[in-house]
Amino acid sequence: MLDETGPAIKTLPGGPARKPVQAHCEVLSTAAKNYRRAPHGLETRVAMIEREDIVQVLEGYDPSKIRIATIGSHSALDVCDGAIEEGFRTLVFCEKGREAPYARYFRAVRDKDGGAVRGTVDEAIVLGKFEEVVSPKFQEHLRSVSGVFIPNRSFTSYVDLDAIE
Repeated sequence: MLDETGPAIKTLPGGPARKPVQAHCEVLSTAAKNYRRAPHGLETRVAMIEREDIVQVLEGYDPSKIRIATIGSHSALDVCDGAIEEGFRTLVFCEKGREAPYARYFRAVRDKDGGAVRGTVDEAIVLGKFEEVVSPKFQEHLRSVSGVFIPNRSFTSYVDLDAIE
């Protein structure tokens, strides 16, 4: 399945076999516990998720339904605009009280063929706090919609680094 000289995933006709989401949760939670000390004795931890674990999660994705996801902040509209231009659907995690630009003003409107007519945000999920994005509930949702999360500065500002690791 892996080809070290080519892409990490090779898709066979008919797409990859879907695996249960629970299996992906277990792989990631186990991998996230594999911490290493940072180089030169720095007092930080670096969480390492093995390439094979990432590939296992991605094998459960449907390549034709990949969504680009991000935190709803100053750069979210740029991320979503680029994703729409490249033909992807988008998902923005918003904090309660800050959802209007994403859920209302920049909500994507698509034609009957699925092409974007205007707007850039297909789905806006309102969270109580941004830090909820790393909870198992929302991680499972990301995997269920074949979501690829694009971190931005707000992600590391609003979400605890230990939770991110």
